Amino acid sequence: MAEDKLKLLRQMREIVRARQKTASDHPHQAGIELVGQEKFTEAAEKFREAVRLNPDFSFSHHYLGTALYELGKIDESQTAFLRAAELNPHYAATHLYLGKIEAEKENLADAENYYRKTLELRPDFIEGMFGLAAVLTESRQNEKDEIIELLEKIIRTDLTNDAILSQLINSHPVEAEFYISLADDLLKSGQTNKAFLLYRLAMLANPELPSAKLKLAGIMHNLGERQASAEYLENASALPNQTAESFRLIGDLFVKQESYTQAIAAYRQVLKFDSADAEIYKKIGDALVRQNQLEDAHDAYGKAVELGYKVY
Repeated sequence: MAEDKLKLLRQMREIVRARQKTASDHPHQAGIELVGQEKFTEAAEKFREAVRLNPDFSFSHHYLGTALYELGKIDESQTAFLRAAELNPHYAATHLYLGKIEAEKENLADAENYYRKTLELRPDFIEGMFGLAAVLTESRQNEKDEIIELLEKIIRTDLTNDAILSQLINSHPVEAEFYISLADDLLKSGQTNKAFLLYRLAMLANPELPSAKLKLAGIMHNLGERQASAEYLENASALPNQTAESFRLIGDLFVKQESYTQAIAAYRQVLKFDSADAEIYKKIGDALVRQNQLEDAHDAYGKAVELGYKVY
């Protein structure tokens, strides 16, 4: 491996010395500029010329493969990438493209190998993680542990972008609770935007799950988007299969909206799951105080203390 890297460095040094790589009129540089302009047909011609001038320069083969891939010429693209990988086996992006090509050809085992090589060379390569997760989902539906680990790493990394995350719900059949749990962690660490997207993914994964919509309602309220918060809350409140936790969240959100009667009704639903929940009695007492129902509030506070609520 060390000898291969040394060989590559020598090749690049010779090119620089010959002013081939850096000269603005050299076909390789011209091709790079054309790729940036998404002029892939013209770019491919420039890289073909660059390859003829210097057949051992791996990056010209790699970018030729890139241009051909964008043009939908998959077989020609694969040939260029294979030559690039032969000349420089240490460039992660080349293996990534080879993985994409094998995945498109439904050669899942080969695609998996290329994606794993990509991540061996660049463990933080988001597209490599995403590609591997997609291949594993397609090839081994019942083996989710590694897929879940990859998805969590994708989501947690600072390089994650919303476009990649938004594909997860369609590409990976994981449960909504996975997104909610991870979103809760991110929200606690102050990553509100990412948490918001994950709650949205949870909502899409299971539209009948109240908690995702309630968490979204909370975020929107904290952002000052009261109307959006109210809409999420109304939608979530109307869903069946409510849990003690969802009723607790509903009550808390109604308190924030100063809708104390509705909050108390939600809290009383929590007591149907656990009649000894001291904190809920305290919350009911607080809401009753806001309505100036002091005698009823006194009774609720007394029940909370009786059940062990600590007054500090």
